[in-house]
Amino acid sequence: MSEPPIEAAGAVVWREHAGEVQVLVIHRDRYGDWSLPKGKLDAGEHEVTAAVREVHEETGVAVRLGPLLTRLEYHPQRTPRVSKRVAYWCARPLDGTGVAADAYQPNHEVDAVRWIGLSEVGATLTYPRDAAVVGRFRTLVRTRAHLGAPLVVLRHGAATPRKAWDGPDRTRPLTDDGRAQAERVAALLGAYAVHRVLTSDAERCIATVRPYAAVAGVVVDENAQWSEDGAERAGVHAGVQSLLVDTAPTVLCTHRPVLPWVLEELGRPGHRLAPGEAMVTHRREGAVVGTESVTP
Repeated sequence: MSEPPIEAAGAVVWREHAGEVQVLVIHRDRYGDWSLPKGKLDAGEHEVTAAVREVHEETGVAVRLGPLLTRLEYHPQRTPRVSKRVAYWCARPLDGTGVAADAYQPNHEVDAVRWIGLSEVGATLTYPRDAAVVGRFRTLVRTRAHLGAPLVVLRHGAATPRKAWDGPDRTRPLTDDGRAQAERVAALLGAYAVHRVLTSDAERCIATVRPYAAVAGVVVDENAQWSEDGAERAGVHAGVQSLLVDTAPTVLCTHRPVLPWVLEELGRPGHRLAPGEAMVTHRREGAVVGTESVTP
């Protein structure tokens, strides 16, 4: 029986420096190779949080994820019987400079990190598969899509059924499963460095984003505009249009009946989200430049 694939995640970390786009690469003395930062998921870890964690551990640079670039599956030469699946995002330093890489202290896994110009990085990387990932990133750069800012559309977590709740519907709480989903949502939002939190004024939506807001130290903006009772199609469309031209990394938490209006304005009519599931939209200058569904 074949072994299950090794799940891993990484990123093409980029910055603009001296008038050019540069990419961060790592050198591993044990293998004598130059590669993109990546690593295996910890038990129970989501791939987006793994990508951010691995980049920080291997380069010292804290990043925010941008659009998903690709997913690869291959058989490493050192373990040919076990395949590895790696998801790659483009990512940029939270401080915009990535200067932390200059102070990186070599260790037994990574002995050097280096910023290299986008035009030269393909020739530096040891593995053609890494060069191909950078090629996908280069395509985004040509259209400026790598500059997209995240808008996370989130359906609230699992809530107490209506028939089991005696109070007003807007006060209906999350179940134990819903609260666990909210904790996982917090980790996901951190990977995209969300610092604007919008939500329906219903308790089940507020509770879904509350753990993240507490950790990130941001204010939760509660608005009946996104609620089941207060939402109107024209108002939702106008609100989403406003969010499309904004540049703040944002999460919007709302309800199943409201989501179709949100998603059709984002160009994803008919798309469905399960309780606690999110769709990450990357937008630039009012246009959607990438989307991905994420189950926390």
